[in-house]
Amino acid sequence: MTIIILALVIAAIVGLSGGSANAANRLILPGGVYYHRFASTASAVEGIWTNPAALGQGNMIRFLLIGEYANDKLAKNWGGVISGDRIGIGYRRLENLNGARYVEYIFGAGSGIGRNTYIGGSYTYVKQAAGIYDKKHLWNVGFMMASSPQMKIGIVFSNLNKSRVDGEKTDIEELYTISYRPQSLPLWFSVEMGLSTGQSLSSADYTYGIEGSPFKNWHGYASYKNGGYFEIGLTYFLSDYLGGAQTRFNKDGDHFGTSLYGGYFYHPKNDPENYFPFK
Repeated sequence: MTIIILALVIAAIVGLSGGSANAANRLILPGGVYYHRFASTASAVEGIWTNPAALGQGNMIRFLLIGEYANDKLAKNWGGVISGDRIGIGYRRLENLNGARYVEYIFGAGSGIGRNTYIGGSYTYVKQAAGIYDKKHLWNVGFMMASSPQMKIGIVFSNLNKSRVDGEKTDIEELYTISYRPQSLPLWFSVEMGLSTGQSLSSADYTYGIEGSPFKNWHGYASYKNGGYFEIGLTYFLSDYLGGAQTRFNKDGDHFGTSLYGGYFYHPKNDPENYFPFK
C-alpha cells in the first residue's frame, strides 16, 4: 500500500505539475473563518476543508462552531462543521465579500485503505457569491498516510472538475504536505507545497509550520507562508470540550482576521481514538 501511495504521489507531481511558470487560470476559494491546518496532520473535524482523507480516521462525533473577528467586526463571518461515522458537513458565510455575501457548503467522506492510510473526497458548492465564485461546484480528493510514528504525508487535489470561469476551464489545485516528529519532542514539523496544473514547481507556494502539545490539554500551532504571511493558534481541551483561537497576519503587521472556535466531542465507549490521531 505504501508503494501504491508513493507511486500516486510521483505520478501526480510528474503528470500534473509540468505547467508554465505562472498559473494559467486559477480558481482559489476565498479565505476566512476556516483556519489553516496541514493536510498531513489535520484531524477528522478539520478535514472537511483541509484534507477529506482525515474524515476516514474514525467514527467519533465532533463539531466546531467558528466565528471570525475581522474588519473590526465579530462573528459577521462565521461557519461550522460536524463530522462522524467517517462523513462530514461544513458551512461558511462571509459578509460583503467583493460587495456580496458568500455562502458555501461542503460535503465529504473518508475511509481507511490500509494501516494508517486513508482516502477521502469532498464536494464544495458555493450557493451565493459575487463574480466568479457564484454557483460554483468543486470536486476534491485527498490522501493521508502515516508511514511511521515519526512521518506523515498528505496530498489533496481540488477543483478536479475544472470549474469554468467565463467559459474557460480553471486549473486543478494541488497540495503536497510532509510532516516529521522527532522521537524526543511532542511536536510536528511540516512543509507544504501548493500549486496548480498551470504552474511549475519553481513558482509554487510553500508553507512551513510547527504544531503539537508540549503541555497537557494544550495544542499549539504556528506557520509561515512564502510572501510573509503568518498564522498562530492555540487550543485548550477540557474533558469533551475545546476552545481556541487562530490569527492571521503578515510581516508588515496587517491583521487579516482571528478565528474563535469551540466544540464538543462525544466519545462512544468502544471508540478509543483521540482528537489528534497518530499523536
